[in-house]
Amino acid sequence: MNDPQQESSKLPSWLFSVRARLAALMSVLIALVAILVYWYGPHLLEEKSKAAIAERSRAIGAILAYNVSLALQNDDRRAVWAGVIGAKRTAGLDYVMVLDASGQVIASYDSLRAVALRYQHTDAVDRISEDEQTYQTMLPVIVQAKLLGRVYVGLSLDEMHAEIRQARTTIAIVSFGFAVVGIAVTFLILRLAAKPLIEMARTAQRLAEGDWSRRVPVRSNDEIGKLAVAFNTMLDNLSVAYQKLHHSERSYRDLFENASDLILSVCPEGMFEFANRAFLETLGFTQHEITQLHIQHIVADAELPSFEKVMERTLHGETVDRFQTVLIARNGREITVEGSLGCRVESGTVLSVCGIFRDITERKRAEEAILLEKARFEQLFQNAPVGILLIDPAKRIVSANREFQQMFGYPLQELVGRTIHETIVPAALSQEGDELFGKVLHGEPVRRETMRRAKEGRLLDVQIYGVPIVINGEAIGVFGLYVDVTQQKRAEEAIRLEKARFEQLFENAPIGIILADSDERILHANSRFQAMFGFSLEEIRGRSINETIVPESLRHEGNELSHRVLTGEPIQTESVRMRKDGTHLNVNIFGVPIMMNGEAVGVFGMYVDITARKKAEVELARLVHAVRSVTEGICITDTDENILFVNKAFQRIYDYTAEELIGKSVTILRAESDREVPVRSATLEGAWQGELLSKRKDGSIFPIYLSTSAVRDEEGRMIALVGVCTDITEKKREEEQRAKLMRDLEVINKELNDFAYIVSHDLKAPLRAIGTLVNWLATDYGDKLGDEGKELLTMLLGRTKRMHDLIDGVLRYSRIGRTKEQITEVNLDTLVSEIVDLIVPPPNVQVKIQRPLPTIVAETTRMQQVFQNLLSNAVKFMDKPQGVIEVGCVRENGQWKFHVADNGPGIEERHFNKIFQIFQTLSPRDEHESTGVGLTIVKKIIEMYGGSIWVESKVGEGTTFHFTLPAEMNH
Repeated sequence: MNDPQQESSKLPSWLFSVRARLAALMSVLIALVAILVYWYGPHLLEEKSKAAIAERSRAIGAILAYNVSLALQNDDRRAVWAGVIGAKRTAGLDYVMVLDASGQVIASYDSLRAVALRYQHTDAVDRISEDEQTYQTMLPVIVQAKLLGRVYVGLSLDEMHAEIRQARTTIAIVSFGFAVVGIAVTFLILRLAAKPLIEMARTAQRLAEGDWSRRVPVRSNDEIGKLAVAFNTMLDNLSVAYQKLHHSERSYRDLFENASDLILSVCPEGMFEFANRAFLETLGFTQHEITQLHIQHIVADAELPSFEKVMERTLHGETVDRFQTVLIARNGREITVEGSLGCRVESGTVLSVCGIFRDITERKRAEEAILLEKARFEQLFQNAPVGILLIDPAKRIVSANREFQQMFGYPLQELVGRTIHETIVPAALSQEGDELFGKVLHGEPVRRETMRRAKEGRLLDVQIYGVPIVINGEAIGVFGLYVDVTQQKRAEEAIRLEKARFEQLFENAPIGIILADSDERILHANSRFQAMFGFSLEEIRGRSINETIVPESLRHEGNELSHRVLTGEPIQTESVRMRKDGTHLNVNIFGVPIMMNGEAVGVFGMYVDITARKKAEVELARLVHAVRSVTEGICITDTDENILFVNKAFQRIYDYTAEELIGKSVTILRAESDREVPVRSATLEGAWQGELLSKRKDGSIFPIYLSTSAVRDEEGRMIALVGVCTDITEKKREEEQRAKLMRDLEVINKELNDFAYIVSHDLKAPLRAIGTLVNWLATDYGDKLGDEGKELLTMLLGRTKRMHDLIDGVLRYSRIGRTKEQITEVNLDTLVSEIVDLIVPPPNVQVKIQRPLPTIVAETTRMQQVFQNLLSNAVKFMDKPQGVIEVGCVRENGQWKFHVADNGPGIEERHFNKIFQIFQTLSPRDEHESTGVGLTIVKKIIEMYGGSIWVESKVGEGTTFHFTLPAEMNH
């Protein structure tokens, strides 16, 4: 082989100059290329890594935002924490933080770093922290255009920085090697044959095509061989760098390809470039089919205008997050999606538009169903005709409907957050409220009629229905339904009152009354009717009216009258009816239909015995003479109240002569204030009586008692009115004097009461002094007095205490009926148990309580005095080694009947009345200390409440005290 130097020496000199220049120029170009690769390679790798991390960060943030949106909407902080805990398992996650709409942190992972990196923003934002160690993404959580909170996600950039540092080193080595090899190759190009260059060119071509397995053949250990070895080393380093970049790219591609969200990429013109597997499977396209479509081909027509606006904003560099649209699958099915669009920009040019979406079709349906159910619930909740409360397990009110607010007088803002005890449960019923709430919270629905307190303090009678709110077997709250039955209670009370009044009126009416059904069968008859016709109720009940009291000859008339009444026509007539013994009565008959829903369902028949009146009409002429001489004033008028006759007494009372009155209206004799009293109308219907103010001839006003009645002829027509009056001026004066005496008596009684207090105080003071002196004597001179003296001092001290107790007993007795406590519901089960604990019976005495005892409305102290006195006496006088005391109660005839029985010594019958007298005792006071006031107090309290007390006893066997109290006590 020829020596290259020798061959070169044979070349002309100008050729060496051109080669040198060409070699220098090539070396500079190769150096610039190496520097460009060294600078731009890591930068390009960093940008691609950041873009991949940004997409991953947004995907994680979008998933987390979706997961916590419903929890934020429901203010379920535990669900928010669950989402954060689930997210922190993501590889490379630096921190996660969720804020509410006000900016308060709800849940976070690595909160110190998260708080340090927080910043204010309202839209989705990506940025790299100032220390370039974290890639931060913030996404707002928006539901139905309402900002519920924000999600912050931070991904660590440590791995990216490590890869870039390693790549930078590799690229630096490769660049330097490339520069050295390039310069060497440049110098050798001029000297070496074309074949090695062609081989290197082919190798470079294979490298460009991605084939890193081929190398330049190494020929010998000459300059070409060394160059080939250096070139192969450079290729190995470049191969390693390429494999790392390829692996990183494949990792991110796999992330997008296998993501559950729908990911796509389109060119700026809208044609698909890429869609991941989830996108293709959801819409039913293949990758080849989707790349042939424009993105508008898969958007629903109704959504195109808004989607085009979003695309336009994206192409202007704006990232649009959390927007919803409808996509059309290959089979025509509409799919509702939610996601974001952003563009990839290089050197100011939009290269592509990337989108990530989530199929929310089922969620939308579920949300719509939830909203529909919520709307239905809200409508039912707010428009329910009963008051409804939503209460949490801590008894705090969460919500209340309009009916509840109106019922109790609270606006909603004054209820929410406060407990039911602070608002509507009376203090006296606090224990009951706790009991009811505890039952409901443990899953037991309750129903109770009780009382609750309105805002202004008034008490309402309510029916309470408590229903637990159970989720996953756990009660998370309570629905309380309240029905105001105050009016119902009053109505029931009014009905009972009206019924009682009706029964009283029906039974005590001065006329005979029967009640019959629509078939004229008698259902009821008052005592006056029974006395009038001689029938008992049992004899006539169920029988026809006509068959019972209508004479045979008047049956047709009776049937006609009954028919008229049953058609709704009230009737009034005079006729003849028959007694049980067959005798006839002249009666005035009033028939009134009982109407219900426009139909007569029964008849009231009222019978007035006018036999006497008929006789009176016959004897009227004879009586006129007698009337003239009676002391009461008598006036007879026509049906228009014009005076026809006045007797002497009437003229004397009014200071008029008969001539001055006859023909004048009787109203001239009435005072102006009483002219509207319906005397005439009442008399036309039967009679009237009462007090009126009248006016004498001189104009003076005086009181009279007036009784009027109607006079009828034989045919029953009213022909006159008769009034009998008495001057009651003196009677009124006497009544005023009596009233004055009563007022004076009340004053005297009050003074006596005050005197009792003063005397008791003045008596107790010396008694206390005597007791003190006795104690001093016993202390200072006990050793000098001896046993007899000490016994006398003990007796004196006992007498002093007895006198003190006697004064207290008198005071307690005098207070009964004068001092009033608050009337409240008294649970006797609780009260009697407390009294037994208070008196502490000895071990040989057992007190048995027959439960349940009733709850009554009374003064607590009075009931305590009753039971304490009876039980204390039973314990005090017990003479049996095994004493038994029993307390029980039954309800009889609208009353509570109580008994306190013992197996003690018993009481002789002759002492039954004595024991209730004040200061009376059956045993010597030295044997059993007693004031003799206790049973007197018991008797007075029970009688004050409208009850009674008595005793049953057998000597040696025991004693039973019975007493009654009305079941419905009103005070």
